[in-house]
Amino acid sequence: MDIGFYCLASAVALWGEPKQVQASASLLDSGVDAHGVVVMDYGDFSVTLQHSKVSDSTLPSEIQGEAGALVIAKISECQKLSFVPRGSKAQDLSQPQHINTMLYEAEEFARLVENNEVNHPGLEVSRITAKVQTESVARPASFSRLMRRLRKTT
Repeated sequence: MDIGFYCLASAVALWGEPKQVQASASLLDSGVDAHGVVVMDYGDFSVTLQHSKVSDSTLPSEIQGEAGALVIAKISECQKLSFVPRGSKAQDLSQPQHINTMLYEAEEFARLVENNEVNHPGLEVSRITAKVQTESVARPASFSRLMRRLRKTT
């Protein structure tokens, strides 16, 4: 799995390591991921991630719950956040942030170096994300081969 990192890392940052991971993906002939789905099981709930290199989506990320849904534009940057209660209108929960959203990461990195710190929560998120990403690598079908087969049958 060489795409879908940001949504996967965001899920791990929010909920930690899943109990189980299932994934399916298709590869381009070059061996690069075309698209895929990852389902992360946390026991009481599941997280479904979709990623693609061969299509674009204009949809935001959504976290659904019994009380409503959190809608997040650009989950890796959290550009806009709103809560939509069931049967009601969206409530904007966005907070002002710097135009360069990498600034916060750079400042934290500089602080860690300055204080000679090694252990921080981001390392655990990175470790779990790498583990889940490795577990998500399946034996996907070639997307190009699949598309050629579909064209022949229609």
